[in-house]
Parts: sequence; C-alpha cells; structure tokens
Amino acid sequence: MTINEFPIEKINKFLNDHTFVVTDPLVIGLSTKYPLNVKVTITGIKTYISVGESYPYLQYTLYLEPSNKVIDGMMNMMFGHHHNYNGEIDITTTFNPYSSVTGQVDQLLNRFLKVFSIDYRVMCTKIVNNII
Repeated sequence: MTINEFPIEKINKFLNDHTFVVTDPLVIGLSTKYPLNVKVTITGIKTYISVGESYPYLQYTLYLEPSNKVIDGMMNMMFGHHHNYNGEIDITTTFNPYSSVTGQVDQLLNRFLKVFSIDYRVMCTKIVNNII
C-alpha cells in the first residue's frame, strides 16, 4: 500500500467508535493502577528519517477522555502545569511531556492497525483534553 492509497477516512470510522485504555498513564509505579480512556484520530502521513532511512509515519491526534476522578484530576493538573491551558497541546519530536501516555497509545494503535494489515509507524502530533 502506498502513502497515496492509505484509507485514512475508513480507518477513522473504526477509530471513532473505539476507545483505547491506557492502563498505567503516569508510569510512576503505583500499586493501584488508574486507567485512562483515550480516543485517536489519524490526521495524516508524513515521512521521517530514522537512522538514515526514510519511513512513512501515521500522524494522529490523541483525545483524553473522562475516565475516573483520580486520573482525570492528575491529567488536568499536568495540562495546567506544562502549558497555558487551552485544552490542547502540540507534540513535537523534541517536546512531549506525555511520552508515557503516547508511548503506550503508539503500541495499542499499532496492534489495532495490524488487524487491517497496516504496518506503519505512528506518531502523536497533538493531545486534546476532553476531561474538563
């Protein structure tokens, strides 16, 4: 499948009805895990260079969804601490304070896409906080 043939709209229809659960979003080793519900929308494909080779990456936006009082409060605190809070942040290859969340979502999304025989690398480019 070439980049031009990638069915973004079709995949997003499936993703629209699917909620991923990040089981340990803070990765701080608490004995009690507070799962975080997230949704994903694929926003495009861009080619990046990794170790001298050029690879296509699926870019996606991550939506934090209401989960439970504990993790919702922690995620809202993180947003307020790291940013002028407007409900969303742009993620770059050099700035990602939510790498513990996006790293786990990358793995979940890769497994989900393999069901459709899609084996592209993925990269989060924006996080939207719908917890408010």
